Amino acid sequence: MDLKLLRGREVSVKIEGPDVAAIELVKTSDTIPGKYEMFSQMATFPLELSLHTTPDGVRSYADFVSELAQLRNPGSTRQDLTVTAGAPLQVGDVSQPAEIGAAFEPGTASRVSFTGAEFIATWNAQSKELEINGEKTRPSPKNGRLAVHILPDIPSLEAVTNGGEAYLINSRDDRKPGAKSPMEIRAEGGDVKFSRVVVYPLKPIH
Repeated sequence: MDLKLLRGREVSVKIEGPDVAAIELVKTSDTIPGKYEMFSQMATFPLELSLHTTPDGVRSYADFVSELAQLRNPGSTRQDLTVTAGAPLQVGDVSQPAEIGAAFEPGTASRVSFTGAEFIATWNAQSKELEINGEKTRPSPKNGRLAVHILPDIPSLEAVTNGGEAYLINSRDDRKPGAKSPMEIRAEGGDVKFSRVVVYPLKPIH
């Protein structure tokens, strides 16, 4: 693939892998009016690795670095709440890049979902799977509680479960953020107790 840079310079970059067809070139004119760059980029958020002893032996955990807190804008923080089956709850604003944190006890619920702009995360009690934009993992509840940490960015969606037990990443095409859009939490088959739900809009890093 050739990348056309400003002032006519060119550089050739070879990209290989199963998802090459999904990579797009995006034109921008932010640098010099009337001029264009063509680029394709993807940057994941830094992770901090740690070792944990589990019933299956020593395992590596990966969680978002603590410096993430420095990017938070004022957001929505809820504690000790119950989402009733069939009565969805709306919280925060996820129309822009955001940080979402939730800790909950599924109880008898068959399904718990978090839905926002260009993303959906779903806990399925029957399969014991958490699915986020098509990526799946089987988190192990801690004392009956599950914790999810989700970063919906513009080109991507990253998530960590139970403090780093599993890390998921997938695409999120949200290059044209619209008006404020809350995240919706929905429970099916039973009520769900949340010890906390936080949604922080994030400052850009550039």
